[in-house]
Amino acid sequence: MKNTLTTLTFAAVLFLTVSAIAADKVVVIPLIRCSDGLNNCSGQCVDTTNNPKYCGDCTTKCDPAGYCKDGTCMKLLGDICTADTECVSSHCVDGVCCDTSCSSLCEACIASKTGGNDGECGKIVKATDPDNECPGTDSCNGAGCCEVTIVNMSQYQGLWDAKVNFPFLVSGGAGYDMGDYYYVGVAGTTNIDGENNWAVGDYIIKDDSSWIKIANCVQK
Repeated sequence: MKNTLTTLTFAAVLFLTVSAIAADKVVVIPLIRCSDGLNNCSGQCVDTTNNPKYCGDCTTKCDPAGYCKDGTCMKLLGDICTADTECVSSHCVDGVCCDTSCSSLCEACIASKTGGNDGECGKIVKATDPDNECPGTDSCNGAGCCEVTIVNMSQYQGLWDAKVNFPFLVSGGAGYDMGDYYYVGVAGTTNIDGENNWAVGDYIIKDDSSWIKIANCVQK
């Protein structure tokens, strides 16, 4: 008997009917037709845009507990990264995927700096400054700012209005001694030594040859 090929069409499924070499034996192989937007992966209709087992195609599988976004395997919070685009959160900070941009003063996203969990933005541990954000030998205070150590309290000069620059200050700090400081009483945008974003609670402190800003810190 000669081999014959017969195609039968049903309402939802196509069946390919093949006459076997041996007489009176028939093999029926179902061919699944997936709806638009789905791909046939080993007999399953799969959305490869967001399925971590079939991410982008039928052969790419994301890491265990991974996440698939727009056909690309993405990294979760705490996973090692080199760019924002690798992370589900869109934030790669301190070499790991972070829950926020974590860009404020004395903040970090790895446990070695915060004492918390990798991937969770937190305040840098008190009395440390791993990213060298604080001036001189000052360090973070555990609350998200630098801890200002003022040896001589007589160096306090009073309140400074950063909106109208009063008392009048100039870049370089002429007329002031190292350690002299003001507490910002009125927010403003006066430009002093390259800094022009002053908030109430900031300190402006005379360093060796310039004024420096300590953002919203508590005096020690």
